[in-house]
Amino acid sequence: MNTKLNSIVAIALTGFIALSAFPLAARAAEETKRAAEPTKAEIAKRQATADKAAAKIQANESDLDRLVKAVKAKNEREAKAILAKNGFDAADAKVAMRDDTGGKKATAARKIKIVIKVTCCPPGVTITIIF
Repeated sequence: MNTKLNSIVAIALTGFIALSAFPLAARAAEETKRAAEPTKAEIAKRQATADKAAAKIQANESDLDRLVKAVKAKNEREAKAILAKNGFDAADAKVAMRDDTGGKKATAARKIKIVIKVTCCPPGVTITIIF
């Protein structure tokens, strides 16, 4: 009888220890997740880098043409390559591409503008071409 009682107590203690450790593990996982998320300052810095890259692309007719074609074709790899060439690393981000030109061609009076918007959690970038 004593052996049965010892076994029951041992099983109960093991279960109690396992269950009491679960909230600690969940809390540690949440803290790790929060630490991996970028801060507002990091997102603002990344947006500033994106704005600089957009200005460089806008000033370089060849890169502008390549990016417009990449956005229209939804070619994420080409868009990322052009962004990287102009100082913005989007390797870890999902890139969404929007063509808000309505299919119209650019003219001297109607120039295409590139807008790059950084998003967070998960990391993302939206490239929009507009007039």
